[in-house]
Amino acid sequence: MSEGHEGGLRVSGQIFDSRTFAALERSLDAASLRQQVISNNLANANTPGYKASHVVFESLLQQALDGTNPATPRLLPVATNARHFGVSAAAASSLQTADPALAVRPQVVRETGTAGRNDGNNVDVEREITDLTENSLVYGALVSQVNTRFQWLRTAIFEGRR
Repeated sequence: MSEGHEGGLRVSGQIFDSRTFAALERSLDAASLRQQVISNNLANANTPGYKASHVVFESLLQQALDGTNPATPRLLPVATNARHFGVSAAAASSLQTADPALAVRPQVVRETGTAGRNDGNNVDVEREITDLTENSLVYGALVSQVNTRFQWLRTAIFEGRR
């Protein structure tokens, strides 16, 4: 394993550079960032004038999948070999190595339009706790998916020797 861009742990090799692993990695990054943002909101629940933040990721990923946002690159099938169906000779000579899924990044958005209390603080502790619980479940499910994929590889490697 090697340390990759933005401090994320990256595994080198074509097996781990698939769209699925890229999507799982981005989703784990978003869940980790969301944990930090929620923790920060809770830590500042009694700070006068503090404005809560939240993480936007899933809607950006959905827009990229749908192609509904012109600012977000659309996720299309990526040809990695000139022999793939539907790849023209010109496209085959310049196969894309960058996956547009890697362009989708989680974003932190500050909620400035609301004021829940007289001191200007808009942190809703109950909502933050609910979001924290939901995020914990999502993170666990994502980790489970990564572990399952590694188990598939482990099975293929060790059972393939028999």
